[in-house]
Amino acid sequence: MSLPELIVANISNGIEMAYLDSGPVPDSNDFVTMVWVHGLFFNAYSIERLLPFAHQSNIRLIIVMRRDYPGSSRYTDEEMALVTENPELFFNRAGALYLQFLHHILKNTPVCKPSMDRSRGGGICLAGWSLGNSFATWALCENKLVDRKVYDDLEPYFTTYIFIGKPAFVLWPGDEDAYEPIRAGDGMEAFRLWITSYFNHPSPWDGTLATLDQRGTSGRKPSSSSTWTDAEIERWLSDSGLRSDGLVITNDVSQSHLKKMSTEILLGRPKVFPRLRIEYIFGSAAPWPSVLAFDTFSTKRTELNRKGDDTNLRPVKFTLVQGGNHFMHTDAPESFMKLLKTSLEEQPNAYTILHTTPPLF
Repeated sequence: MSLPELIVANISNGIEMAYLDSGPVPDSNDFVTMVWVHGLFFNAYSIERLLPFAHQSNIRLIIVMRRDYPGSSRYTDEEMALVTENPELFFNRAGALYLQFLHHILKNTPVCKPSMDRSRGGGICLAGWSLGNSFATWALCENKLVDRKVYDDLEPYFTTYIFIGKPAFVLWPGDEDAYEPIRAGDGMEAFRLWITSYFNHPSPWDGTLATLDQRGTSGRKPSSSSTWTDAEIERWLSDSGLRSDGLVITNDVSQSHLKKMSTEILLGRPKVFPRLRIEYIFGSAAPWPSVLAFDTFSTKRTELNRKGDDTNLRPVKFTLVQGGNHFMHTDAPESFMKLLKTSLEEQPNAYTILHTTPPLF
């Protein structure tokens, strides 16, 4: 399968969003349209190893270039100022943009409608990977910037949101000994090697940060140094988004808004898309911030379930992938796509709070 070129869509007020598209699944009337939102530094091309396996999983995969990344509109200086001056407006605009993008896909391209009870295929899934969740998850929050027609048109189709890696905010513990390359000032090359590493965390974890592997000492080579070609590294990495992403990561005001939003989505009653289900996929060998986030939310949600206080919440399934790191989609693309297929095919009433899979490879 030859890799597709970027398609550019004019979404709203002149803002353009570029994306890769595997295209509709041939001879299928119930394929799922999955819109994937990439993370920090690694652009939409970095997800392209999944594309050859999308159709065999009955998935049409669309990978969006976030703003400031190649092909999509850059943020203006005025927009960037909002990250610190009015982060609620900044992220509400992000949520509106992704809903408008989903609406564009729905109205202008082939999308299969799911059954009324959502027990069969079809529909639209929005998937946020890593920092991409900081922007995409605002699509799940009530937003006055979004036209009611957009909500009404999407409601029958928008069935699933998938967190991949971690939620929207950085659960920074305030511990000076907690290592993360960007905050440590070690540069983006150190970040690339760190984020793609395999970490040897204790299992079970006692909740003590100091016991987590913070440097990636499993002995297994990072995927970025062992399987990626020079051409892939050049194609997949973009520093153009660092001005916006860096602010989102390091600004305490925006982080507080992101924490509030993540808590609302995973632990609170939905105000929009009440029938939407959530999957949270995490690899046990991912960096420590992902471990901390997964443990925090899965523990809180399990407690709500134990008390019977989750009956009016969106169904959430926490899936722990044994041995998987933060780049399961590049290290084991075929197996990871099958995992996504299984998640999308599950019946809503079959959801469990915590599920552990065997290793993908």
